[in-house]
Amino acid sequence: ISVGNCNSDGISAKGDITINGGEIVGNTVTKSINGTGYGGAIMAAGHLTITGGKIVGGTAKYGGAINISNNCVMTLGGTAIVEGGQSTGSGGGNIIVQTGTLNITVGTIKNGKAHTGSAYGGNILAFNKSSIINITGGTIEGGEAKYGGNIFINHAQGATVSTSNCQILDGLCSAEGAGGNIYAYTGSTLNIGEGTVIRGGFDDEEEGNNLFIYNATVNMTGGTIAGYVHHVNGGTLNLAGAPVIYDEEA
Repeated sequence: ISVGNCNSDGISAKGDITINGGEIVGNTVTKSINGTGYGGAIMAAGHLTITGGKIVGGTAKYGGAINISNNCVMTLGGTAIVEGGQSTGSGGGNIIVQTGTLNITVGTIKNGKAHTGSAYGGNILAFNKSSIINITGGTIEGGEAKYGGNIFINHAQGATVSTSNCQILDGLCSAEGAGGNIYAYTGSTLNIGEGTVIRGGFDDEEEGNNLFIYNATVNMTGGTIAGYVHHVNGGTLNLAGAPVIYDEEA
């Protein structure tokens, strides 16, 4: 499948979508079928499976590359790459999970940007309590946003993100924001398990800023965080097993 340079959703469907090769490149959406700009490359409301190919450079108000809604289950695996998506609204530079589940088993999500105003989740935005993200492999890297350069787990909604055997690297937040790699906000849950590596998160003044916990719950039973963890306003960090947290610059 190959879709390029369209001024609409590259693919918009309520049914199942399977992509195992090809490219979707440079798509921009200003108004989706629900009346708002979601999912520059793909707006999925069924089952979405991507095991190969590339989605490059989508632009939308929410979810520059991919929008997941209507209890969609998306699985990213194989050699699939999602990169360079941009949110022109509140966030989800590459992917926004509104209501549904994102399973990442292998593959790469990188270089997403959410820079407009109070923008959240340069690579991935988990939007509400019906947002579930399971990352059991692959790499998420190079995202940029005011809050949550790579991943933002949304406030007051109870979204859940779980990680194992993956890398979350080199995210960037603004100096006025927080969470270079991950921002876990009020009411959300982040479960960090064995094999997770979180490293290289900074703000734009080059201060370490890997994980920011704001009145959220983080359970860490394994893995490594190399760099600063900020924990404020009643948030909870539970450690069990053999997790490793250290200052990479020390």
